[in-house]
Amino acid sequence: SKDKKIRGFVWYENTGGSWYSNCSVIQYKTLNGKTFAHSLMDGLMHNGEYYESVYKLKSKNNLYLIKAGVRGCNTCCAEMMYVLQLTKDSADFNYPAFPGNSPYHKVDARCGNITEFSFDEAKQTIKVQYGEDDISTSMYSDTLKFINGAVNYLLEFDGKTFKQK
Repeated sequence: SKDKKIRGFVWYENTGGSWYSNCSVIQYKTLNGKTFAHSLMDGLMHNGEYYESVYKLKSKNNLYLIKAGVRGCNTCCAEMMYVLQLTKDSADFNYPAFPGNSPYHKVDARCGNITEFSFDEAKQTIKVQYGEDDISTSMYSDTLKFINGAVNYLLEFDGKTFKQK
Protein backbone atom coordinates (compact mmCIF):
# COMPACT_ATOMS: atom_id res chain seq x y z
CA SER A 1 0.00 0.00 0.00
CA LYS A 2 1.11 3.58 -0.50
CA ASP A 3 1.25 4.09 3.27
CA LYS A 4 3.43 0.95 3.56
CA LYS A 5 1.15 -0.68 6.14
CA ILE A 6 0.40 -3.69 3.92
CA ARG A 7 2.75 -5.63 1.67
CA GLY A 8 2.17 -8.77 -0.34
CA PHE A 9 4.76 -11.39 -1.23
CA VAL A 10 4.05 -14.03 -3.87
CA TRP A 11 6.17 -16.95 -5.05
CA TYR A 12 5.20 -19.00 -8.07
CA GLU A 13 5.47 -22.65 -6.99
CA ASN A 14 6.45 -23.97 -10.44
CA THR A 15 4.84 -27.33 -9.65
CA GLY A 16 4.22 -28.24 -13.27
CA GLY A 17 0.97 -29.25 -14.87
CA SER A 18 -1.80 -26.88 -15.81
CA TRP A 19 -2.44 -25.43 -12.31
CA TYR A 20 -0.61 -22.15 -11.69
CA SER A 21 -0.10 -22.28 -7.93
CA ASN A 22 1.46 -19.53 -5.81
CA CYS A 23 2.55 -19.22 -2.19
CA SER A 24 1.41 -15.89 -0.76
CA VAL A 25 2.08 -13.94 2.41
CA ILE A 26 0.58 -10.63 3.52
CA GLN A 27 2.67 -8.52 5.88
CA TYR A 28 0.76 -5.83 7.78
CA LYS A 29 1.33 -3.23 10.45
CA THR A 30 -1.35 -2.98 13.15
CA LEU A 31 -2.66 0.30 14.52
CA ASN A 32 -0.33 -0.29 17.50
CA GLY A 33 2.61 -0.30 15.06
CA LYS A 34 3.48 -4.00 15.36
CA THR A 35 4.28 -5.91 12.18
CA PHE A 36 2.85 -9.37 11.47
CA ALA A 37 2.81 -11.76 8.53
CA HIS A 38 -0.22 -13.82 7.53
CA SER A 39 0.36 -16.88 5.37
CA LEU A 40 -2.10 -17.17 2.54
CA MET A 41 -0.81 -20.44 1.16
CA ASP A 42 -4.33 -21.84 1.04
CA GLY A 43 -5.62 -18.58 -0.39
CA LEU A 44 -8.58 -16.60 0.83
CA MET A 45 -10.76 -17.48 -2.14
CA HIS A 46 -8.77 -19.88 -4.31
CA ASN A 47 -5.75 -22.03 -3.75
CA GLY A 48 -2.70 -20.47 -5.34
CA GLU A 49 -3.93 -16.90 -5.83
CA TYR A 50 -1.50 -14.06 -6.50
CA TYR A 51 -1.78 -10.48 -5.29
CA GLU A 52 -1.45 -7.51 -7.61
CA SER A 53 -2.35 -4.29 -5.80
CA VAL A 54 -3.29 -2.83 -2.42
CA TYR A 55 -5.35 0.35 -2.03
CA LYS A 56 -6.30 2.28 1.12
CA LEU A 57 -10.04 2.86 1.07
CA LYS A 58 -11.53 6.20 2.09
CA SER A 59 -12.95 5.08 5.41
CA LYS A 60 -12.73 5.69 9.13
CA ASN A 61 -12.40 1.92 9.60
CA ASN A 62 -8.77 1.40 8.41
CA LEU A 63 -9.87 -0.61 5.37
CA TYR A 64 -7.70 -1.79 2.48
CA LEU A 65 -8.73 -3.28 -0.86
CA ILE A 66 -6.52 -6.06 -2.22
CA LYS A 67 -6.71 -7.07 -5.88
CA ALA A 68 -5.87 -10.70 -6.54
CA GLY A 69 -6.17 -13.31 -9.25
CA VAL A 70 -5.67 -16.96 -9.96
CA ARG A 71 -5.06 -19.09 -13.00
CA GLY A 72 -6.57 -22.46 -12.23
CA CYS A 73 -5.60 -24.22 -15.44
CA ASN A 74 -4.50 -23.32 -18.94
CA THR A 75 -7.86 -21.66 -19.67
CA CYS A 76 -9.56 -21.00 -16.28
CA CYS A 77 -9.01 -17.65 -14.57
CA ALA A 78 -10.52 -15.67 -11.74
CA GLU A 79 -10.14 -12.07 -10.65
CA MET A 80 -11.05 -11.00 -7.14
CA MET A 81 -10.90 -8.13 -4.71
CA TYR A 82 -11.22 -8.39 -0.98
CA VAL A 83 -11.15 -5.98 1.91
CA LEU A 84 -9.15 -6.33 5.07
CA GLN A 85 -9.39 -4.14 8.14
CA LEU A 86 -6.40 -3.22 10.26
CA THR A 87 -7.23 -3.26 13.96
CA LYS A 88 -5.40 -2.29 17.11
CA ASP A 89 -3.53 -5.57 17.40
CA SER A 90 -4.29 -7.62 14.24
CA ALA A 91 -6.03 -7.64 10.86
CA ASP A 92 -9.53 -8.81 9.98
CA PHE A 93 -9.43 -10.77 6.72
CA ASN A 94 -13.21 -11.34 6.85
CA TYR A 95 -14.49 -7.75 6.85
CA PRO A 96 -17.99 -7.88 5.23
CA ALA A 97 -17.40 -5.24 2.53
CA PHE A 98 -19.52 -6.64 -0.31
CA PRO A 99 -23.21 -7.48 -0.73
CA GLY A 100 -24.28 -10.54 1.22
CA ASN A 101 -21.71 -9.63 3.91
CA SER A 102 -18.96 -11.19 1.83
CA PRO A 103 -15.34 -10.14 2.44
CA TYR A 104 -14.57 -10.47 -1.29
CA HIS A 105 -15.91 -10.09 -4.82
CA LYS A 106 -14.91 -12.61 -7.50
CA VAL A 107 -15.44 -13.28 -11.20
CA ASP A 108 -14.60 -16.67 -12.79
CA ALA A 109 -14.18 -16.94 -16.56
CA ARG A 110 -12.05 -18.32 -19.32
CA CYS A 111 -8.70 -16.53 -19.45
CA GLY A 112 -9.02 -13.42 -21.60
CA ASN A 113 -12.79 -13.08 -21.12
CA ILE A 114 -12.47 -10.80 -18.09
CA THR A 115 -11.86 -7.59 -19.99
CA GLU A 116 -12.00 -5.22 -17.00
CA PHE A 117 -11.66 -5.75 -13.29
CA SER A 118 -10.26 -2.51 -11.94
CA PHE A 119 -10.41 -0.16 -8.98
CA ASP A 120 -10.64 3.62 -9.45
CA GLU A 121 -8.92 5.01 -6.39
CA ALA A 122 -10.30 8.55 -6.85
CA LYS A 123 -13.93 7.45 -7.34
CA GLN A 124 -13.67 4.44 -4.98
CA THR A 125 -15.37 2.19 -7.54
CA ILE A 126 -14.72 -1.27 -8.94
CA LYS A 127 -15.52 -1.67 -12.64
CA VAL A 128 -16.27 -5.17 -13.88
CA GLN A 129 -16.70 -6.33 -17.48
CA TYR A 130 -16.50 -9.87 -18.75
CA GLY A 131 -17.68 -11.95 -21.67
CA GLU A 132 -20.04 -14.87 -21.56
CA ASP A 133 -18.46 -18.31 -21.75
CA ASP A 134 -19.06 -21.80 -20.39
CA ILE A 135 -17.72 -20.98 -16.89
CA SER A 136 -18.25 -17.23 -16.48
CA THR A 137 -19.84 -16.39 -13.15
CA SER A 138 -19.95 -13.47 -10.81
CA MET A 139 -20.99 -13.15 -7.22
CA TYR A 140 -24.11 -11.42 -8.63
CA SER A 141 -24.90 -13.81 -11.49
CA ASP A 142 -28.52 -14.09 -10.35
CA THR A 143 -29.14 -10.35 -10.80
CA LEU A 144 -27.04 -9.63 -13.91
CA LYS A 145 -27.95 -9.96 -17.56
CA PHE A 146 -25.63 -10.56 -20.46
CA ILE A 147 -26.09 -7.86 -23.09
CA ASN A 148 -24.46 -8.61 -26.44
CA GLY A 149 -22.51 -11.43 -24.78
CA ALA A 150 -21.01 -9.27 -22.00
CA VAL A 151 -21.71 -8.15 -18.45
CA ASN A 152 -20.83 -4.67 -17.19
CA TYR A 153 -21.38 -3.32 -13.70
CA LEU A 154 -19.94 -0.99 -11.11
CA LEU A 155 -19.46 -1.42 -7.37
CA GLU A 156 -19.26 1.81 -5.39
CA PHE A 157 -17.70 2.17 -1.93
CA ASP A 158 -19.71 4.25 0.55
CA GLY A 159 -17.15 4.42 3.36
CA LYS A 160 -18.14 1.06 4.85
CA THR A 161 -19.18 -1.33 2.06
CA PHE A 162 -19.34 -1.71 -1.72
CA LYS A 163 -22.78 -1.55 -3.31
CA GLN A 164 -23.76 -2.51 -6.84
CA LYS A 165 -24.53 0.60 -8.84
